[in-house]
Amino acid sequence: MPWRVGQGVRHLHHVQGLALAFHHALRLPAFWTVGHSHQSIRVRWPSTTAASTHRHHSAKPSDGPQDQVRSRTSDAAKPHASGSRLRASPKRKSSSAGRPPPAQFPAPLPLEEFASLIDAAFYRSPEKEPSVERLKKNPRASGLLEFLRDRDKAKELALILATTRHPLRSLRVLSLARQLGCAFKQNAYESLAHQLAELQHWHLVPSVIKLGRRDTNRTTVRLLNWYTRALVEGQSFKELVDVPLIFKEEGLRPDRRTYHWLISGFLRNRDLTMAKRFLTEMQAAGFPVDSSTHALIASVYRALGPDETVRNRALLALPGADERNRTIILNSLIHMSIEMRDVQGALRYLSLFKGGLSEPGQSQDGGAHTIPDVGEPAPLDSATFTMLLNHFANDGNLERAMQVLQWMHNMNVPPDSGVVAALIRVYHAAGQTSTAIALVADMCDESAVPRADLHHMGMIPGIQGRPALLPQWVSIKTPVLNALLEVVLESRGMNVGLLVLRMFRRLNLWPDEYTLEIFVQYLVYSKIRPREVMRFLTRLYSRRLTPSLRHLHTLMKALIFEERQWLRRRGTTATIASVADQYPASKMERIFSGVAQDADPSAGLEIPLKLSYRALIRPLLRSLLARGIRSDRATWAQRIEHDAVVKGNLEMAKQSFEDMISRGLHPNAYHYAALMEGYTQAGDIQGAIETMETAAAAGIKPTVYMHTILIVGYARLGKPREALLAFERMYNSGVDPDIPAIHSVVWAYAAAGEVNIASRMLVEVWPVIAPFPRQLHGASFDKMLQAFENIANARKKYRRRGEASLQLSARRTMHRIILLWKQLDMECAQSPETIDTSLEV
Repeated sequence: MPWRVGQGVRHLHHVQGLALAFHHALRLPAFWTVGHSHQSIRVRWPSTTAASTHRHHSAKPSDGPQDQVRSRTSDAAKPHASGSRLRASPKRKSSSAGRPPPAQFPAPLPLEEFASLIDAAFYRSPEKEPSVERLKKNPRASGLLEFLRDRDKAKELALILATTRHPLRSLRVLSLARQLGCAFKQNAYESLAHQLAELQHWHLVPSVIKLGRRDTNRTTVRLLNWYTRALVEGQSFKELVDVPLIFKEEGLRPDRRTYHWLISGFLRNRDLTMAKRFLTEMQAAGFPVDSSTHALIASVYRALGPDETVRNRALLALPGADERNRTIILNSLIHMSIEMRDVQGALRYLSLFKGGLSEPGQSQDGGAHTIPDVGEPAPLDSATFTMLLNHFANDGNLERAMQVLQWMHNMNVPPDSGVVAALIRVYHAAGQTSTAIALVADMCDESAVPRADLHHMGMIPGIQGRPALLPQWVSIKTPVLNALLEVVLESRGMNVGLLVLRMFRRLNLWPDEYTLEIFVQYLVYSKIRPREVMRFLTRLYSRRLTPSLRHLHTLMKALIFEERQWLRRRGTTATIASVADQYPASKMERIFSGVAQDADPSAGLEIPLKLSYRALIRPLLRSLLARGIRSDRATWAQRIEHDAVVKGNLEMAKQSFEDMISRGLHPNAYHYAALMEGYTQAGDIQGAIETMETAAAAGIKPTVYMHTILIVGYARLGKPREALLAFERMYNSGVDPDIPAIHSVVWAYAAAGEVNIASRMLVEVWPVIAPFPRQLHGASFDKMLQAFENIANARKKYRRRGEASLQLSARRTMHRIILLWKQLDMECAQSPETIDTSLEV
C-alpha cells in the first residue's frame, strides 16, 4: 500500500497508519524500498493556528532541570517580564535571526556610540585608571553618564546589550551605574541572569551573581539557583558540590528547584552516589519526592543507560503529574525505547499522548505487554516529533517523516528549530540534499547569506525551498546551522563547510560544542592524523567553548583505530600480547595507550607518548579533570575495546566491564560487541556466542554488527558453513543484513577456496542491498566483489579523495577555520581576564 501524506493521513483515525510506519521503519527489510516524496508534498500551518498555539518553553529558573530536555529542542522563550520590551517577535528572514534585535528606546546617543564609550572605559591602560573615572573624562560621555545615573534606564540598557554580539557589555553597564551611585534592586541582576541564560551565555551568569553580591552585599535564592544551573550547563561539576555551602554562608535555604538542579547535574555527570546524596538531603529538608522529581530523573537518567526501576517509578508517577511533567516523562521513555530498539515500547508510550497512536493501556502486539492506568493523556510537544523525525532520518524515509509533520500540524503543535534541524537530516538522508539547503535558504535573508554560497553548498538554482513547510515565525538557530554543517561536510567536504561557519557570523549566531565536534568528526573520518586534529581542537577552545567529553571520544576513536591499524599490518588477529616479545618494551609503551591511575575522564586509558600525543591532549584532559567530569558509557566502551581487541587481554576487558557496571552505568550493544570481538580474535567463538546471549537476556537485542563479528570469527577459523549458519540465524531473527555482513559470509567461502559457491551466494544476496547490475552477469568473482565493495565506498559518510591531497586540503581549511573561529570568539569578548578583572568582581 503506498504511503501518501496527502490522502492517507486524513482518513486514518489517530494516525494508526503512522504507527505501522514507525513499526516497520525500526526494522525495515533491506530489500523493501519506498519511493521518496515528490516536491508537490506540502504541509501547511495556517498563520492563525500558529499564532494561537505557539507555546514558548522559558529558561526561567522556575522551570526545573527536566524542562531542559524539551527546551533544548525548542525555540528560545520570551524573556523575563522586566525585559520583555527588548525582544521583538522573531521573523523568518532576518540578518540577525539567532538573536532578537534590540528595541529602540529614547536615548541621547545611539546604541552603537554607547557601546563604544563603554568599551573605551574598560580599555586597559598602563595607568590602571578606574573605568568610571576614565568615562567621566571623556567629553563625549556626558549623555551616557546621565543615562547611567538613572537606575531604570541603566537596567534597560544592560538587558538590551545582553542580546547583542557583545553580551559582556551588559555587566559593564551595571558595574558603571553602580559606581555612579545607582542602587539596583535584586531583580535587576535576576533579569540580566535570565536574559543571558536565554541566549546560552552560561559562562557570564556566575559573574552576574558575583556582581550583584558585591554591589548589594547579599543575594537571593533565585540568583543562586541561576548560579547552580550555570554550573550544570557549563559542566563545572566539581564546583557543584559546594552549592549548599554557599547557601549556608548567605543565610539562605535551598528550595526544591535547587536540589533538582543538583540532582540533575550529578546524574548528567554519571555520579550516582552524589545524586542519591542530594536526593536524600532534599527529602530531609522537607521536599518529598513528587512527580516533578520523577520527571527529572527519567529525563536525565539516560546518561547512565535505560533502567527498568526508573521506568517503572516514572510510570507510577504519571497519574499525579501535571501535563508538562507527563510529557517530559513519556518523551524520556520513548527515547529509552528507541535507544534499545524496542518498537512496541515506543508505540505504547506514544499511545499515552493526546491524539496518540491507540487507546491508552493497549499495545500494538496484541496485549502481550500492557501499561497500567496512568491518568489523563499527556499533550504532545515539539520534542516528541523531533525524536520521531530524527529516527526516520536514520532510514532516509522522507515520506514517513512528512506524515509525522502532518500529524504535528493536526495536533496544533508548533515546530521549532529542532524540528527544522531534523528535517534537514531527513532530506539529506533521502537523497534530497539540495532541498535541505533550500530549506535553510528560505529562512535566511538574501542580504545576509549570499545565494552564491548556498549554490556552492549544493543548492540547485531555482529549486523550491518548501516555504509552506514551516510557519513564518520559525527562526534559524544554531541547531539548524549545525545540521546544515553535517550535510555540507558529508556531501561537499571541508572547504565548503567553511561557508557554513561564515553563516554563523552573518546570522549573528555562535558555534557551540557540537559545531566543533562535527568538524573534528569529519577530520577523524577523513583519516587526518590525530596530531593534526589535537592541534586543531586546542586552538579553538576558549572560555565560551570548553572541551567536552565527546571531543575526547572522537580523539580516542582515532587513536584506537591507529593502534589497530599498526597491529593489523602484523596479522589480522595480532594484539599487543602476541607481538610484545618482538619489540622493545619502551617502543610498545610509546606506541600504545597505557593504563592511567584515575578512571576519569578517559576510563583509565592513558594517551601514548608518540608524536607528543600526550602533551597535545593535556589541555583537554586538564579541563575535564578540573571540572570533575566523569567517564561515560562511550568512554568505557572504548576502554573495553582497547583491552579486548588491542591488548588481547580478555580478563582486563571483563574487569573494565565490571568497573563500569559498579558505577551504575548500564552496558549497551557496543560494550558487548567489544567483548565479542575480543573472543573471536582469540578464536573463542563459543565465548562470543555466550556474550551475545547474555546481552539478549539483559534486554539488548543483538545488532547486525554483533552477528557480523560471529561471521568473521568463523571465516577466520576457515569454517564457511558455520559462517553461513550464523548469517541465516541473523536473518531469521529479524536483523537485516548490511554490506559488511554479506561481504563477510561471501569472503568466508572464498577464503576457504570455494569460489563458485561464494560467487553464487553474492549474486543471490546482492538484491538485498541494491539491484544486481546487468553488466556483471557472467563476470568473475573478483570483479563482482570489487563492484560490491564500491557500493559500500559510495555509501560512506564522508567523501574521500586521495589521502595525501585530502590531508593537504584539510590542513589549509583548518587554518582558515581557526582564523574565522578566533574572529567570532574575539567579537564575543569572552576571555576570562576580561570578565573577571574588568568588572573588579
